[in-house]
Amino acid sequence: MKRMKSIVWAALFAVVVLSPPSPANAALGVVTAVPTGTRPQTAVINPVTHRLYVAHDSSLPADSFVTVINTLTNTVLTTVPVQKTARSIAINTVTNRVYVANMDSNSVSVIDGVTNSVIANLASPGVMTKAVAVDESTDRFYSAGHEWLVAWDGGTNGVICTRQIVSVDIEGIGVNPNNHRVLALAFGAFPYDRYNVVDGTNCGLLSSNQPQTCGAESRSIVYNNADNHFYAVGYNSGTIAGYSGTTGSLDRCINAGVPDGGFGIGLDAPNQTLYGSFNRNPLTKIDIATGHVLGNLSTGLEMNGIGIEPRACATGVFVANHFDNQVLVVKDDVPCPPVGGIAEQPDVAALPAQTPTAAAGNRTAYALGSAAAAALAIVAAGGWAMRRRCSE
Repeated sequence: MKRMKSIVWAALFAVVVLSPPSPANAALGVVTAVPTGTRPQTAVINPVTHRLYVAHDSSLPADSFVTVINTLTNTVLTTVPVQKTARSIAINTVTNRVYVANMDSNSVSVIDGVTNSVIANLASPGVMTKAVAVDESTDRFYSAGHEWLVAWDGGTNGVICTRQIVSVDIEGIGVNPNNHRVLALAFGAFPYDRYNVVDGTNCGLLSSNQPQTCGAESRSIVYNNADNHFYAVGYNSGTIAGYSGTTGSLDRCINAGVPDGGFGIGLDAPNQTLYGSFNRNPLTKIDIATGHVLGNLSTGLEMNGIGIEPRACATGVFVANHFDNQVLVVKDDVPCPPVGGIAEQPDVAALPAQTPTAAAGNRTAYALGSAAAAALAIVAAGGWAMRRRCSE
């Protein structure tokens, strides 16, 4: 009996203490490249329909379109003609409407995600419409450009309100769906490096032309519900700025460890990681909780907009290659979901603990890892053997 107990505890110690941990982050790997046409600029995914929408930044009528890609097969489904110089895309996954900001036409194209056809081209009250964002909780969308921000009703496509923001050229906007704050980032106009916060319910200006001290000329924004922050990549720096989702104030500055500026940013909400596309080290993966760089992928290609599709065991990362006329499909191995109620305990640096949210509901961390599970199996087997021996 005593000998059997010693064997069981020795096995338990060996499994729990001596087993090497599984790697937290596998290398980013290119799966394929999907040809798209001239100058792909922005890439946004509807994870419900598995459709990637790519805007093409061209003023030529023949090249003014949106490419639609099936993210499960990595194939082009169709192209949708829009107006001149499509610079930005936003998707309402609830209504399956796709909104495209057309800079040279100063308009917003509305695409039906079921038929992939334009149902409206909306002339903007502002000037040089460059950015668009969606608030799914209110079925509103917002467009912005030179000195103007416009709020639209997603049901009627009518203008709700407008806000003039003097002396800034807005290119990046994002929305917090919880309090309807709109963050507007200035790019390419005097004064450089400013950000503004607008009340999305009535277009009231809450904060005007605040200095951007982390990353010059930010243009691409995501909102992370888990920590209530906006994140934006700096065009003239290798940094990612974080803004409070409550006040809109700049309160984080993440150094991506790269020497050049960024173009696009993507959010993997279930795994709480950001992906930034940079000039000389194009794709960088960053842990949100710690700000640590988890991985890099260098391809020698200029990368712009990033679309993210979280999947079991591997996140799909889709990056627009502006001058190579393609979308690069990248696979990023991530911790697998639980099977039979037991999952590997993820590395803390790779998967930080957080308060459960709707976005992170499918990412429950279990206290019992695979090593402990194996140890319990040994203990159970040992107990069975002891009971059998005693019965004999």
